[in-house]
Amino acid sequence: MSALQVGEAAPDFTLSDSIGEKVTLEQFKGKKVYLMSMRYSACMMCNLRVEQASDRVQKYKDAGVVILPVFNSKPEHLEERVSPKGFASRDMPILLDPNGEVMGKFGTKSSCMGSAFGVGPCIQEVKHCNLFEGLCGYFNLSMQHCGCLGCGTNPFAMPADILIDEEGKGVKANYGSAMGDHLTWKEVDTFAGVADESTPIM
Repeated sequence: MSALQVGEAAPDFTLSDSIGEKVTLEQFKGKKVYLMSMRYSACMMCNLRVEQASDRVQKYKDAGVVILPVFNSKPEHLEERVSPKGFASRDMPILLDPNGEVMGKFGTKSSCMGSAFGVGPCIQEVKHCNLFEGLCGYFNLSMQHCGCLGCGTNPFAMPADILIDEEGKGVKANYGSAMGDHLTWKEVDTFAGVADESTPIM
């Protein structure tokens, strides 16, 4: 599928969250949505991004914005690797798209070069200067589970950030070129209509 264009209606979907409840995009009509297409559950940069998102949930909720992280993982892997960290909440359900079919409708990409098997770590540090933060927080998780090997998901999946307005139409879509290549939080703040000078740029 092609990338979501500005003003284009975002495709609706139904996915299960980390506690087995069904979540649809349609149910958030009337609110802005930040859809985060993550890689697999042992990805250190994905876990760092979700940790950062969890710190911003209340701020965005107050501004009428919903954060929806979507992991390309099976339920048992999410439960083992991500759920124990307590990131998920009523205000930020973590969704599962184990085959990548739903996020594929949004035009998500794959790249060997952008993954940990290529030059993804180098791209990450040059563009966002936060590779060390990911290594410090989640390197052991990634090594413990050998990345995504054996988990049945795409090892070359790239992240994406989809910003959707109250009418369910695309505002901006960022398709990452490396394993943790996301919109800056400043860009998400602007979309949400919030200002916080203390928000890190990356």
